Amino acid sequence: MNAYRNWMDRQTLSPAAHRRLLELEGQKPDRGRKKTMTLGALAACAALLVGVGGYALLPHGSAPVAAAPDPPAAASPAAPGGQTGGDPRGFTAVGPEEGAKFMFPAIFSVDYADLSGQAEVDASIARSPGSFDVELERDDILKVFWGPEGKPEPEHFKMDTGDFPLFLMEWAGYTIRGAALYDETGALWQLNIYGEKGEDSFTLLAAPGHVPPTCIAQQGAHVTRVVDTDVSAWYRSYDRDGDGAVEQVVTCEFLAHGVGVRFENVGSGGTRAGVEEANKLGDAQLFNAMVVNHLCRRDGALYLDHIAQAQHIPAWEEKTFDALAQARAEAAFAPYLPQEAPAGFGDFTGRLSYQEGDHRRLSVRWHRGYDDVAVAVCLPEGPADEAQSRTPVDVAVPASYDWRLYGGPICDAVPEEYQADFYQPTFRARDMSLEVVLARADGKDTGGTAYRFRVLHPDGTVVEYDCSGVDAGYVWGLVEDTLHP
Repeated sequence: MNAYRNWMDRQTLSPAAHRRLLELEGQKPDRGRKKTMTLGALAACAALLVGVGGYALLPHGSAPVAAAPDPPAAASPAAPGGQTGGDPRGFTAVGPEEGAKFMFPAIFSVDYADLSGQAEVDASIARSPGSFDVELERDDILKVFWGPEGKPEPEHFKMDTGDFPLFLMEWAGYTIRGAALYDETGALWQLNIYGEKGEDSFTLLAAPGHVPPTCIAQQGAHVTRVVDTDVSAWYRSYDRDGDGAVEQVVTCEFLAHGVGVRFENVGSGGTRAGVEEANKLGDAQLFNAMVVNHLCRRDGALYLDHIAQAQHIPAWEEKTFDALAQARAEAAFAPYLPQEAPAGFGDFTGRLSYQEGDHRRLSVRWHRGYDDVAVAVCLPEGPADEAQSRTPVDVAVPASYDWRLYGGPICDAVPEEYQADFYQPTFRARDMSLEVVLARADGKDTGGTAYRFRVLHPDGTVVEYDCSGVDAGYVWGLVEDTLHP
């Protein structure tokens, strides 16, 4: 009780919010333990809810739901956990009808530590060779939150809350995507659910039996007991995207009902139009706390059985090479690899990485001091292949690739429309020449010159070059040998 009093003592209601609360239509309070309110009246109560135990109300704004993206193309049916043809853009979540009334069970408070000054490290998690991802379709995502039968039909369910359960109604208007991440045996390693609405977003990571791994060592998170689960929670208030405005980033993690969860939201989806800057943090924390309340309740357990095992495990291969000759023994790659090692370079590494439907790549690299000669060959392997997805530059537009036209960092010197691929642009094989290679000469801080670019061949093969410590003539020779393999 003391903790509850302390929390309430810290809460403030802005004058504008107080005015909106007083302007609510005068209704006699319900005599029962459960309470109802129309959605249009809930927004003014947002500041009052986080931290309230007992029966309370979810603040659901009356802003219109964002328009849905173009409908996905028809996809052939696939078993849950199998490879699907779902639209990777996801679907826009539908909420309840405006004016609908709902009764809420207990809403438990969540205490968030301010870690705004604590450094973050954005790093990737190493995954086992042969692991793979499967994009989830809408029905598979909804089953995660509703159970094996999916969302109940309205006639069999007293309250139609939209696509997601009661506590997750604020996801309405978000574009939702999901992916199941599997290990090499096809067993579920992690579930990723993403939501995006305007400038706000959320990420839900879930893993069977443990909290999803992270490269960020958090210290100082507050721990709150929600139902029967310990929840670690914190927030950061800072300019996350460099646009000059402060974003509220709220995170929690916990293990509930045998599933580990890490949930992070940036903002709260803009559900409360005209909210004062001082209240944006409270809204973001409330958005996060409602997810905690749902998942920690016994009837809110995440259901993963339908995606626990992939129906199709892609073939894969990983191998390393100790010498160029071993790499050139891979016949499909040999025509695009150097015929001999660069003079004066010693250390050599080579690797082949293949996964059915995703990528087929072989790379070789020689190292000397601060310089490297690296060549990577990417053979076509399905629509998801990142190398083949890049658009080649037009050699008639030197501004899109010629370093000689600029001075300084790419973000400052190069026009914005060319920045994304300027560091290592893609050229069609028929457009390659010594002049193009000379245009890619970039001075290094450690001395010398680097040449970085990709070449797209007519059969879809992409060859990536990242060379330094050699001259343009040598690099052009590497390319020229591949033009008539």
